[in-house]
Amino acid sequence: MRDLSRLLPWVCGLSVWFLIEQIFVQPRHFFWLGGSVLLLIMLCVWQLLDRKLFSLDFLRVLLLPLLLAFGGIFLLVFLEGILVRHVIAFGIGFLLWLYLQVIFLRFHAHDRYQQHALENISSYINVVTAFLFFSSLLSVQVFLSPVSFWELAILAGLVSMALLYQQFWASEIKPRVHWRYIAILGMFFFEVFVAVSFLPTSVFVSGILLTVCYYSSSGIIRNWLHGIQEMRVIRRYVVLSLLTLAVVLLSAKWI
Repeated sequence: MRDLSRLLPWVCGLSVWFLIEQIFVQPRHFFWLGGSVLLLIMLCVWQLLDRKLFSLDFLRVLLLPLLLAFGGIFLLVFLEGILVRHVIAFGIGFLLWLYLQVIFLRFHAHDRYQQHALENISSYINVVTAFLFFSSLLSVQVFLSPVSFWELAILAGLVSMALLYQQFWASEIKPRVHWRYIAILGMFFFEVFVAVSFLPTSVFVSGILLTVCYYSSSGIIRNWLHGIQEMRVIRRYVVLSLLTLAVVLLSAKWI
């Protein structure tokens, strides 16, 4: 059983990469191939969690890779550049392998697992997933006008809440402590999505702006709940975020 679980991160990462590449070749089978990707991830997580389907750990572990794959595939619908598509497909496969490898070490090889590895990997993948989802929702607003704007804003808030929940779980922060912060940040991202969507620039620039907001706010709250409440930590997040926003806004092509 352990030998099978050891191979699963490789099998899942390579298979997801292959299936997403097939979407480019056979776009008519988009729903079948996309559904196969999500099902494969669920089966791999199910096996890694010792086939415990109805457990809270299964849902917590599954949440991030499922959102990563869904957000990436969702965004691919609106992308035209071939090279960018291949990069995203490879990136999703690589990040899935990396995340599931850490999950394997945590649940099956405790002696090789490094403390805070899941927290660190989750924080990076959370940022990537946030960008994929925010950019996808903004693309829907631009290209699929019949979709309600307010529904997209609500979805942006819910996705940010789901990502924050996973990140706080990976950081071993107790639910009774972080739930109110998740709710507040969910409403915050609903409002930020509404504001950013009116900017006369591309969906990717707007997606980066939302992602920077997610990175800074989630990082500050996570450190605060860990008891790291020094001003230098908050200042680091704020300065880095402001510099990134300045670079993006100054270099963006305004419509």
